[in-house]
Amino acid sequence: MKTEPKATRSKTKKIKNSSDYREVFLTNTQASNRSHVYIDREIVDCIKRYLPIIAPGVSVSGYLSNIFKDHIQCHWNKIHELYINESVKPLKRM
Repeated sequence: MKTEPKATRSKTKKIKNSSDYREVFLTNTQASNRSHVYIDREIVDCIKRYLPIIAPGVSVSGYLSNIFKDHIQCHWNKIHELYINESVKPLKRM
């Protein structure tokens, strides 16, 4: 059973300069258990233009994993609340 992400403030709240951004998002994440995700071509093309320049050793998938992880950590309480509300809906009597 997987553990739930901590319901903490997003690392994004602490980002005050480019060094902080680099520390949070521009580190390569090893993805041994990968999955395909479909993203708008325009977004991928944009990332492919700047990522090799600002972080040559970071893969697009690693960068996106860092963004997704930060988003989930930032919004965990709301995600959890929505999940509970949707998965435990009582049946209505007929």
